[in-house]
Amino acid sequence: MLQEVFTHMLLSLSLSRSLLQDDRTAATLKLLQYLKEQNRMGAYVRYVHSLVDQHEQQQLPDRAAMILMLHCQLLGWDQSLQLEEQADCPAESEFDRKVRLYRQVLSLYDKASWWERAIALVGELKDQHEKNKCDFLQVAEYLEMQASFYRKVRTACDTLLAS
Repeated sequence: MLQEVFTHMLLSLSLSRSLLQDDRTAATLKLLQYLKEQNRMGAYVRYVHSLVDQHEQQQLPDRAAMILMLHCQLLGWDQSLQLEEQADCPAESEFDRKVRLYRQVLSLYDKASWWERAIALVGELKDQHEKNKCDFLQVAEYLEMQASFYRKVRTACDTLLAS
């Protein structure tokens, strides 16, 4: 996944942004790849969040979401495993951290109009809360969120067809 993100980011670097920002992004992606290969996960997560912040400042929510998913992929759904404070994350269970990061990714997907990806991610959250937590109020919230994304897809399709 990191290689895919790395390749996508390098190929899609825009010529309209300063070369300094593009060089910084490319260097950080190379550093992320090295840190993951060396199993330096603390530093890896810090740089992931640094790169997410950089892309949010540049108003590139699609890239920020892709990068933040790198942190999400390191996490499982264990409710009993307590994680220490790390990067922008407070001390919390692995389950809670992944949920919080997924919610941040969902917000970025929404800003980037990547609603199809958001629908799939909300579905995963819904399934986890239904099967592992039996939190049916949260399941209902996720279903409403998913419906909202479906409506946005439909509206976007209607707009395209009307053009």
